[in-house]
Amino acid sequence: KIKSQIKDAQIIIIPREGDANRTEFPVIDARSLSYFADVVISGGGTMAREASLLGTNAVTYFYKPLAVDKYLIGKKMLISFPGKEILTVDWKKILRIKKRKVNLENFEHPFSLISKAEKLIEIKNGK
Repeated sequence: KIKSQIKDAQIIIIPREGDANRTEFPVIDARSLSYFADVVISGGGTMAREASLLGTNAVTYFYKPLAVDKYLIGKKMLISFPGKEILTVDWKKILRIKKRKVNLENFEHPFSLISKAEKLIEIKNGK
């Protein structure tokens, strides 16, 4: 689908271990590959999440977004096209989105989240 919209697209497919009926896979620097990519598309989500944190346009087509996905989607860092919606994407439009510079100050510190979680547990337990 991408090649039909963007003739000169260079597509790199990284199969999950064992998906390609092979036992040996080449060693690649996926982080650098994600950083320098125009877009990362992932069905599982981990690589898309990592790419989004690097500032790369990231698309997931996982059916049920996890809480972390919803958070990144809400921050406009991750784009979701669940299931067959991925087949309707206008890839030229996605590629026009400029890469973002990620500012870690936009994120809550994990320790403050632990405190919030503890308070929610206390409320749930009636304390």
